[in-house]
Amino acid sequence: MKRLALFAFVVTIAACGSSTSPKDTFSGNWFGDVEGDSVKIAGSQSGSSFTGKGVIFFGADTDSISFNGTSNPPNIQSTFVIINEDESLSFVGTYVNADSITGSLSANGESIPFALGKH
Repeated sequence: MKRLALFAFVVTIAACGSSTSPKDTFSGNWFGDVEGDSVKIAGSQSGSSFTGKGVIFFGADTDSISFNGTSNPPNIQSTFVIINEDESLSFVGTYVNADSITGSLSANGESIPFALGKH
């Protein structure tokens, strides 16, 4: 029994330090694709809250975006605002690992898949 408890403790400690476990930070540069359009954003986190700015590329056109949200791994949620269009999008996702997030963007009752990767 002691051996099993010791093994469980060692596995738990190893998992906490694993490079694939999500870090408690959204800070950094991220990129993603939304139905063929590219998104590049830079975020800064303090505690569980984060903010940032970026660009979405619609073919040859671009729009600036700003965002804010909360990151409580494995969960993340955010509101993205496309500045020139004054449009808000809600994002709810899950960390796949420290450098990858998957989820969905929602606006006007519609949702689409959205994934972000850290660079």
